[in-house]
Amino acid sequence: MTMTGTIEERATRAVEGDAAALESVLREVRDDVYGLALRMLGHLTDAEDVSQEALIRIATQLAKFEGRSKFRTWAWRRPRRLKRPGTVKVHSPWTMLSWIMGPGAAGVGDC
Repeated sequence: MTMTGTIEERATRAVEGDAAALESVLREVRDDVYGLALRMLGHLTDAEDVSQEALIRIATQLAKFEGRSKFRTWAWRRPRRLKRPGTVKVHSPWTMLSWIMGPGAAGVGDC
């Protein structure tokens, strides 16, 4: 079944108990979350572990999405403590994005 509507609309349906909408939302952000984790960590297995943790946080905190921002903006703010398994070094997603995009990148960390 193909899901219709914006990601924000599907997120709202997911909060209301629509399992297919939840799956659709997580599938849509999965590659972006994994890509960020891979760029941050540089190791496939660690990136898989961290992105799985981030998706779990997004799913379990979905009821906190109020629709005041774009869903993707909200989703990037959920996994505030992505870390390499077995280490104590912690980075926010905004710090990671600034490493990737360079200092002063428009909008990074402004939310």
